[in-house]
Amino acid sequence: MFEVTQLKSRLLRGAGTFVAATLIAAASFASAQAKETITYAYQIDPAFDAAMWALKNGKIESDLVDVELQSLTIPALIQSTMTKQFDVIQSDTIAVPRAASRGLNLSIMSTAIRYSKIGTGHNIYVLADSPAQTMVDLKGKKIGVPSLGSAGFHILRFWLEAKFGVNASVVDGDFSFIETPPTALITGLDTKRFDAGTMLYSQAYKARESDKYRSVAEPAHGMYELWGVQMIPSVNVGYPEKIAERPEAFREFNRMLRASVVYMQENPDEVFSAVAAEHGISEDFLKVVYKDFAEIPANITADDVVAINKIWEIAHEKGMLESVPDIEAAIDETAVRE
Repeated sequence: MFEVTQLKSRLLRGAGTFVAATLIAAASFASAQAKETITYAYQIDPAFDAAMWALKNGKIESDLVDVELQSLTIPALIQSTMTKQFDVIQSDTIAVPRAASRGLNLSIMSTAIRYSKIGTGHNIYVLADSPAQTMVDLKGKKIGVPSLGSAGFHILRFWLEAKFGVNASVVDGDFSFIETPPTALITGLDTKRFDAGTMLYSQAYKARESDKYRSVAEPAHGMYELWGVQMIPSVNVGYPEKIAERPEAFREFNRMLRASVVYMQENPDEVFSAVAAEHGISEDFLKVVYKDFAEIPANITADDVVAINKIWEIAHEKGMLESVPDIEAAIDETAVRE
């Protein structure tokens, strides 16, 4: 009788252990299933892939959020901003107030691009044998650009007018700007489809390293000299109604995005080597981008606030904005402020 009772006790203990283990497993599964997903779209370029590398490769962990990443061309980013296809998207700095005037509210989550003080990544190039020596020599000529709708293009126009006293209007200005897919910018110069071009980072690096091309202007560096701050052509934005539904998920996303950038900064050899191998490019390209071209910071500083406000003020002066919005009201409370 004692042996039977002892056996029952063991079976009950075993069953209890099994049930406990099952409950723990179920709780872990439920926790994993409960993680939020945030979708994020950013500019297609190996430099941005470097900033996202740690996030893509499991170096940045979170118990709250999974991030789905998508890289797009600048025109596609502009279009996707309007359709709310993604939770967070790299967008045009001027688009924030312009969208609000059309009934689409956007909240700034972080700075996506901050031109460096050296600022050679946005130079305007001509062929080496071109007679043009300055932008004034390009009056009446065609200039290839990645996008006619981006803030990067508009602040280029603002600077040209302030620096050279030219008319940089898209419609009736001194230049004929031609929107060109990024991969075709250098080809456009080579085939003389246009006379000069400003490029995305990978093309700008190729032009800089080749004796086939020559820079006639350094807009990003010139902007810093003229306005005293590093210009912010692009910001990451979200939609207030989406953020209100899941504020902690968006706060965690912002933390993870910034952490991915910091990981790259602290481990450049690992990240640059991996991204260079993936894209079949030189590691030197990525070193040059982050030294001489721009920062991809995923945070917001006090100087960024000044720069964004400056862009909005000039856009207002040019008639592109009805008014200058309150920049602080436009920055979401979940943003990483540094």
